[in-house]
Amino acid sequence: MKAILVREFGGPDVLKLEEVPTPKPAASEVLVRIHAAGVNPYDTYMRAGAYPRKPPLPYTSSRRLAKASKK
Repeated sequence: MKAILVREFGGPDVLKLEEVPTPKPAASEVLVRIHAAGVNPYDTYMRAGAYPRKPPLPYTSSRRLAKASKK
């Protein structure tokens, strides 16, 4: 599957589209196919490294899903 990964903090140029392994859901989880995702100010602060709490690198940005379907 493809994902936008952030491997370093910085400007929009640090966003890289990469091929990553498809996750295997646990028994109590479902796998969904994302058709569209959004970005909000929080995502830009995180990407820039300006937010006080930083995620471990690499990470996948955005938790705003516009359209998803169960796989």
